[in-house]
Amino acid sequence: MNKTFAILLLSLPLLAQSPLRLTRHATLPPIHAGTAMAVGDFDSDGDLDVVIGNGALPNQLLENNGYGGFVDVTAGRLPNAGTNATSSIHTADIDGDGDLDILVGNDDDLPNRVLRNNGTGVFTDVSQTHLPTNAESTQNQIVADLDNDGDVDWFTVDLSGCRVYENLGTGVFVAGGVWRTQNVPVGLGDARQMAHAADVDGDSDLDILVPNVLGMPTLLENQGGAFGPFPTPLPFVVGSFLYNKFVDLDGDGDQDLLLDRTRVLLQNQGNGTFVNVTGTSFPAVHAQTTAILDVDGDGDIDLVSPSVYWRNDGTGHFSGTAIPATTFPSLLAFYAADFDGDGDQDAPPRMNFARQVDAPSPPVLGSLYSVDFHFRTGAPSVVIALGSLGAMQVPIPPLGILHLEQSTMVTLSAQLATTSPLRLSWTLPNVPAFAGVTLYYQAYIEDPVVGGYLTNGIADVVQ
Repeated sequence: MNKTFAILLLSLPLLAQSPLRLTRHATLPPIHAGTAMAVGDFDSDGDLDVVIGNGALPNQLLENNGYGGFVDVTAGRLPNAGTNATSSIHTADIDGDGDLDILVGNDDDLPNRVLRNNGTGVFTDVSQTHLPTNAESTQNQIVADLDNDGDVDWFTVDLSGCRVYENLGTGVFVAGGVWRTQNVPVGLGDARQMAHAADVDGDSDLDILVPNVLGMPTLLENQGGAFGPFPTPLPFVVGSFLYNKFVDLDGDGDQDLLLDRTRVLLQNQGNGTFVNVTGTSFPAVHAQTTAILDVDGDGDIDLVSPSVYWRNDGTGHFSGTAIPATTFPSLLAFYAADFDGDGDQDAPPRMNFARQVDAPSPPVLGSLYSVDFHFRTGAPSVVIALGSLGAMQVPIPPLGILHLEQSTMVTLSAQLATTSPLRLSWTLPNVPAFAGVTLYYQAYIEDPVVGGYLTNGIADVVQ
């Protein structure tokens, strides 16, 4: 970082500081490779799980433990072929039964796969009956309703060209007519990158951004279920383009485009033509980032890099604040969402501390143990700190999810707090029988502006 930029970051107001922090409660099991990823509630328990494509290694299913941490539950729930070459993976309800299924795109001339959910997060490979015979070395894919008939279709970017598989409405896919992709150039696709879909020209159908191994991605216009390049190509920029994303950054209702790990911002002019506004949107040249989310809950999209939080003013102009540097898994951070069920967006392993309960150190017999109850900075709030000896997942609209077992729940503290976090500390009894007991914590916050809400929950095992 150059000296001028460092001074700029340090001079920015406290308001711009990011609440994203590391916590030992957001755990990830070992991941084999992490070449592709999809997020969704596979087991219908109200929290977000993760499926990971691992290239030539077995794919993985990670179940959310309800607190923003993940457990590998692949065995017995996710069928893995003897040979994998997963380049892309998506989740969608392909058969209209209300649960999320998985579509796997494979490289290396291996067939793609359809994995059907039984409703509890257990998947069966139904590829032979639900997909035409294929072995096309898929590089990228889009799973979305491309023909506006109410079900999701499957657009694959293969080494030999692009294809559309139409959904019959039951999760069975058939090969779409050649006319659907006859105007699409050959040689597109890159297994290291991602394809994305959005209505960029405002005509109520989904257009597609296709990666290109040679450089700039190609924007394809949806023309009634058939695809071809937009008349005006994207402005040329030099980059690697590993992580691109459509998002409305300036609040004008159309989809702008972030390219090359959000290093480049192309502003949509409302009709699918784009202008490079990177130089006027950022006060200085910024490094590549992968976390794209509403960090501060103000309704617009912010950006987070390993060392800088870029706050959006709502019009697509960003101010940067230095934050403690860390390396986080780029793919999961890219799919930022509310992983711990507290109502704000997280970018694991960085969690959003705007309404977070956290215990910096584990509980140890005979030692001081502290639990921090965070709330919105600058907002004196009533904090009701809660604890229990058991866990539950009880939705309480519109407050959120109660994570504590009600029969053992106690109020630890109820007070008006002016400085976040409210820290409660006590010494655990040095009683051997207490070892191995799990302690659960959560809070109810009454914020003077946003109203009342439940925070995340945490679970700690006494050591």
